[in-house]
Amino acid sequence: MFKLVSSIFKPTPAPIVPVTRELLQKRHHLCSNLGHIYKTQLDLLNNTLPNELLNEIPILKYYTEFSSQYLDQLKELNNTDFNNIEYTEEKFQSLITKQLDSKVLELEVLNSKIQPDDLKSLDDNYSNDIDSFFFHFHSNRIAASFELKEYLYEKPLLQVYNAKSVLDQAIKTTSRMLSLNDYPIPKFKPIETIDSNLKVYCISPHAVHIMFELFKNATLPSITKNQPIMINISIDKNDSNSIIFEIKDNGGGMPESMIEKIWQFHYTTTKANDRDPIHGFGMGLPLCKVFAEFNDGSLDLVNKPGEGVTIYFKVPKGIEKV
Repeated sequence: MFKLVSSIFKPTPAPIVPVTRELLQKRHHLCSNLGHIYKTQLDLLNNTLPNELLNEIPILKYYTEFSSQYLDQLKELNNTDFNNIEYTEEKFQSLITKQLDSKVLELEVLNSKIQPDDLKSLDDNYSNDIDSFFFHFHSNRIAASFELKEYLYEKPLLQVYNAKSVLDQAIKTTSRMLSLNDYPIPKFKPIETIDSNLKVYCISPHAVHIMFELFKNATLPSITKNQPIMINISIDKNDSNSIIFEIKDNGGGMPESMIEKIWQFHYTTTKANDRDPIHGFGMGLPLCKVFAEFNDGSLDLVNKPGEGVTIYFKVPKGIEKV
């Protein structure tokens, strides 16, 4: 996938974590939630789509092939005596880290199988049922990853963050990733003075990922027209409990034929020879919508032909506890 910058650190021995009653309850909570998600995913993969559709559209079959993985992981949870105080925390964390790694690799596995003809056959036969299948698959996948990370990380992922800090992190991430992959870096310009006191309640890495995708999409039209990407953060005028990140390019807008399909999973205008780690798999905007809804937010797009595209990313307002 993306080129990454890594550093080498001298490893230090991990401390032994004592297994307490509270820790056993935490394990039980995780395994109960994961078990529900995995069963939901298995039902989706095994019972949602008819066999004739799977045979006609290879991409759908690539998805249903994950059924064996989810079944193995469910059995792994059921066969693990995680309620036993003798079952060390180091062993339990190793088990769930392995499951988390598999979730991270699912998109990479999918993209390695997809061929140009697969994308065309899906586009020709796309339907609301197929869209719902993709949406729920990725919602379940993200939910499983969230549960695993919540257990492994010390701080909760879902919390109050400074909105401007999240935006700044997204700009920094975008500039870094574009530069590492030999893409030009766009300029960013506030639409108005940004209130640095606004806060959001979300999973910050999700919000950063969403804005990275939106910035990435706005890069080429903005640079082509020699225009900055316009940004803003404001309280939603129609909902005082929501914050809106506004991202606008002045790249001329998109044709209406494209607007009809931009939220469609695996729809791409990138040619096969131009596919790279950043473009060509048709997962950017659809996955952004999944991430947004997972954070109780939304994405809305306004296209003005001849002018540009504006996207409004809404998330709940963060309220600090007194």
